[in-house]
Amino acid sequence: MDAVQILDKHFATHWKNRTCNICGNTNWNIVPDVFSMPSIGPGAAVGGGQTVPVLCAVCSQCGQMVLFNAVALGIVTPQQQTQPASGA
Repeated sequence: MDAVQILDKHFATHWKNRTCNICGNTNWNIVPDVFSMPSIGPGAAVGGGQTVPVLCAVCSQCGQMVLFNAVALGIVTPQQQTQPASGA
């Protein structure tokens, strides 16, 4: 099952009222890529440290983005989360 299918299944079971809280639209586009969101805590260097893998749904009307944790959805393992990207 790919990321889009997993997130769509998650919507069906966990996000039953898919109304955008900005514009009221109910149509969302799922971005098929996993993004790495940097975690910047106290004393953390920008550009280094822990990241959080996320999937993104985008409102088809206003563009609001809603993020979902890819580890919680089972798309990325906790071990993959802590590994640096290849080529880094």
